[in-house]
Amino acid sequence: MSEPEIQKADPSARRKALIIMLVGAMVGVPLSLNVEGWLKTNSELILSHPLILCAALALPLLVGAGWSWLLGCRIVASKKWPPPGMKVIKDTRVEIGDRAVRRGTAIRVLAGVLFAGACGMAIMIWLLVESVAKPTGASSVSESAVLDDASK
Repeated sequence: MSEPEIQKADPSARRKALIIMLVGAMVGVPLSLNVEGWLKTNSELILSHPLILCAALALPLLVGAGWSWLLGCRIVASKKWPPPGMKVIKDTRVEIGDRAVRRGTAIRVLAGVLFAGACGMAIMIWLLVESVAKPTGASSVSESAVLDDASK
């Protein structure tokens, strides 16, 4: 039995991945800590334009789904993992043939799940904002009952 082929890690890809993770953490942590304040100050905008909130929250998932789908297609087409031209951040065992195709297919399934999750999340947020923004008949009735009681 022959030794498995190993694709060596690319130091520049490792550095780039580390920088992206650090910048993402430095930007993401303050943003996540300020979400509540942003929602409070922009509630009118969100209630009048729920598409903005849906797009802002779904966009990262949709980008991840698209990238994953393209990666899976590259793997299936080349029947090789990692696909040709892809740099890796750690030494990676190369898979060829059916194993690579299964991996590429699994990545495309993950892309489909991400896409469905993004769409489902956007729909749920839209419905939630619409239900909060739309006054219900019950609240109008209770307001008129309170006004009637106050006038007596």
